[in-house]
Amino acid sequence: MEQRDGLSPPLHPMLAALALDTATRPLDPFPGVYLVQVAADLAACLLLMHVTRRRFGPRAGLCAGWLYALQPSAVLWSASTVAVEPLSALVLAGALVAQQRVQARWDRRPWLAALTLGALCGVGLLVREEMLLLTAVFTASLLSAPGASPSRRLGFAAMVLGTALAVTTPWAESNRTHHGKAVLSGTTTTFAALVDNAPPGENGELIWAAAPDLRGKVTAARRVLLRSWSEYPGLTAQRAGRRLLVLVGPETTLPGAAAEGIDGAPTARRASVDVLRDRWRLPSGSAGRMLQLLLGIAMLGLLSLSAAGWSVAPLDMGGRTVLMAGLTLALAAALTVSGDRLRFLAVPLAVPYAALALDMLTQREPLLPRSARRAAVAGLVVAALLALTLFLLPAP
Repeated sequence: MEQRDGLSPPLHPMLAALALDTATRPLDPFPGVYLVQVAADLAACLLLMHVTRRRFGPRAGLCAGWLYALQPSAVLWSASTVAVEPLSALVLAGALVAQQRVQARWDRRPWLAALTLGALCGVGLLVREEMLLLTAVFTASLLSAPGASPSRRLGFAAMVLGTALAVTTPWAESNRTHHGKAVLSGTTTTFAALVDNAPPGENGELIWAAAPDLRGKVTAARRVLLRSWSEYPGLTAQRAGRRLLVLVGPETTLPGAAAEGIDGAPTARRASVDVLRDRWRLPSGSAGRMLQLLLGIAMLGLLSLSAAGWSVAPLDMGGRTVLMAGLTLALAAALTVSGDRLRFLAVPLAVPYAALALDMLTQREPLLPRSARRAAVAGLVVAALLALTLFLLPAP
């Protein structure tokens, strides 16, 4: 599964390969692959409803189901193109359930829940590389969880991390044998970071291609990232700012290697919204712009509601996880143009808190003035910041 732009995690390609029609060129997916992806999305929806109901009540759980089911990104990706996003959403939703059980049984030695959380993090690493960031976040949330001694928190965090590494060890050993580098997940994001941070006048793809093996490619990418902050920090900061606009804007974002217009690397890859527009046979121009705005406004509403809900929810293990995950995904987005992939990971994390806010908005009993004011300020600030990007990014 090594490609020109890096090594892909193995689980999704293995599952997708079973549903490809090898009699056609290029390979076409059988209709069944979309049924599998839709089933994964439905399972993720049910798990998010379960998490939200256990934390915030049955009304919030129902709101979570509607929010996720009507999220255009989830619907379009699972039913329109062979993509890793539905499977990653399912794994992440399962990890949230496992983390909730660890928190609920904190005083009763939640060994099984911690092992399950670690196993799901390991499976997530085999699905997509960005789960490495969230594995670190889940581990850190255990280390900072209230209600337990430091040694107990350290023990369970080590259990989660050790289980995740155990799940990915066979894949890492296979990579070490065949490529000379024990890669736990994949290196396509490493390739993207190299391309998107290449020095002025240099081509990141050529730097990657010149390395003799996978170990050399990873080393070259790490060297370029260090140079980006030590030799041309002003340009790197400017690039990071523009990428953050891409992260929070509508889904016109480009794949990691498609940095033309931001870093000057020419590419033939298209924006993700273009792929969806072609799949649904929409004409270019106004229809494509409407699709872009629909995706952007839906994400704007979800993240704004999530900020409002998070501001009034107790800052427990789950709240710390969402806060750390948001900061981590934003930092990762500043390093490479992968906003659409990172944004989709944020959806399962945001849905429970968005559902809490929606539940509060639809209740007959008024909120306490302080809570209502805090929720309104948080939601409006996030909405205002995200709304700006609807007009700053080009149309597809």
